[in-house]
Amino acid sequence: MENAPVSGHGSTTHASPAENAKNIEVARAGALALWSLSRSNRNKHAMQRAGVIPLLAKLLKSSNETMLIPVGGIIEECATDVKFQINFLF
Repeated sequence: MENAPVSGHGSTTHASPAENAKNIEVARAGALALWSLSRSNRNKHAMQRAGVIPLLAKLLKSSNETMLIPVGGIIEECATDVKFQINFLF
């Protein structure tokens, strides 16, 4: 997900529109999986240690609307954890 273009067209490689669409769909699938995993406190802590917060902030700026729902879902699930709340603020 981290290397997928946020806007859907900002890739550093010269990928075709079909490749960009596929990359976005893979990133969306990853976000949906993380949303599901974020229901567990253990997984929330693992996601935090992996550095997911800056990536979620970047994805929130996406012009691709299909990314916003799963990213918002991840944030909503993780916001129940005090450690995440502190990291979201700073």
